Amino acid sequence: MAPRYIGVRPEEIVWSNLAIPWWQKIIRRYVAIFGVAVLIIFWAIPVGVVGIIAQVNTLKTLPGLTWIAKIPDIILGVVSGLLPAVALSILMSLVPVFMRLFARLAGEVTLSRVELYTQNAYFAFQLIQVFLIRTLTDTASTAVVQIANDPSSVFSILSSALPTSSNFYISYFIVQGLTIAVSVLTQVVGCVIFNILYRFLTGTPRAMYNKWTSLSAIMWGSVLPVYTAIAVISITYAVIAPIMLFWATIGLGLFYLAYRYNVLFVTDTAVDTRGLFYPRALKQLFAGIYLAEICMVGMFAVSKAAGPAALMAVFLVFTILFQFTMLRALDPLLYNLPRSLQVEEELIQARLSDTERQDKVVSESNGHGQTKASGSGSSPRVEEVAPKKKGNFIQKWLKPWIYSDYETLRKMVPQEDSLGAHEYSDEISATAYLPPSVTKTAPVLWIPEDPAGVSKQEIALTSKVIAISDEGCTLSDKNKLEWDVKGARPPIWNEKIYY
Repeated sequence: MAPRYIGVRPEEIVWSNLAIPWWQKIIRRYVAIFGVAVLIIFWAIPVGVVGIIAQVNTLKTLPGLTWIAKIPDIILGVVSGLLPAVALSILMSLVPVFMRLFARLAGEVTLSRVELYTQNAYFAFQLIQVFLIRTLTDTASTAVVQIANDPSSVFSILSSALPTSSNFYISYFIVQGLTIAVSVLTQVVGCVIFNILYRFLTGTPRAMYNKWTSLSAIMWGSVLPVYTAIAVISITYAVIAPIMLFWATIGLGLFYLAYRYNVLFVTDTAVDTRGLFYPRALKQLFAGIYLAEICMVGMFAVSKAAGPAALMAVFLVFTILFQFTMLRALDPLLYNLPRSLQVEEELIQARLSDTERQDKVVSESNGHGQTKASGSGSSPRVEEVAPKKKGNFIQKWLKPWIYSDYETLRKMVPQEDSLGAHEYSDEISATAYLPPSVTKTAPVLWIPEDPAGVSKQEIALTSKVIAISDEGCTLSDKNKLEWDVKGARPPIWNEKIYY
């Protein structure tokens, strides 16, 4: 059967992928997976070079690289500590562009599914490149000299060299936390783009209007995997180098403070996945648990501790079974709501409407100077639910079915009544979900008004063919566009539809 997608906004549909036949979609999916795998494999070359550069103290002892010892210590410190982290961040910023192209190539029909595909692919990329390959190259470059001198102790050397690679991730967390948090809060890049680049790119009234009325959007498909990978690295190194948890907490705390402010007051949401980013990121955290348990099994095996190694192997199997059980129970709830919530919502609505009727009866009786019985002339009163006790953090965590039930969480979400119901015209209500090719009309040409009257003459001639207007924007004596930001609505304004 062909897949079905419901509840999708028209502007989020990738219309070019709707005509892809089922057999071609299967081929495209495997081609996209192959492309992602090739990208991950070949991207290991520059990432591996970055990892080797970080170990300059070891490289300068190798034959042919002794000239590195002549470089001043300050420069070597910057090259081995700061430069690899910055270079790795720049390399990683180029990857999401390719991941979104692969998602469209795979035949994803909505932008939300494109972002979810990007989240999965980019997390796999981050996990393999930023963590696994980077750690292996770092450990190998550190232990290569010792292994060359004593090949029989390869496992013990690798087990002792593995914790030393945590130094890179400490600096990586600090660089990411400081640079990203500062850039997110200060919006330096956005300021440069808005004030400098847009000065040369906004040559029409329409471009100037879009510049002033559009908010920057966060693409969570490429943002969230970075922090998920940081959490995975922290979980893995928690059993190898526990000091990593301190720096990871600082980095993630800075991320939280920066993005919390921006999400609430600065940015907009371009793609709405209805909350699917967060549970998918939580599932990906299991990769950190698996890697930590595998590292523990390997370290115990190298240390010839058979008992602890076998115990960790049992825990590894238990973790796999636990994840499969949890996903089987929770995955259906991510895409569909249980019918029990509908019954509970009806009870809440009935109780609220009954309370409103009781208040109305009391107000009317007080207005006439008489008291009316609550049971006469009104529907039976729905039994009130006793207010729930406010538990502490431990109680809320241990008993979510009491302190985080549907009625409690419902109060945290703004209701339609409190926001004010927005009434749309009959035409908008009837065509809101139709394809843009059916509902969209020819765009209005918007030209600036000039003192010489050329725009008026152009409107008189062109209006016979297509709609055109010069309202709200004028051309100054210095040949610059001036948009009336406080005046009437521009002619290209369209009412935003909230789905």
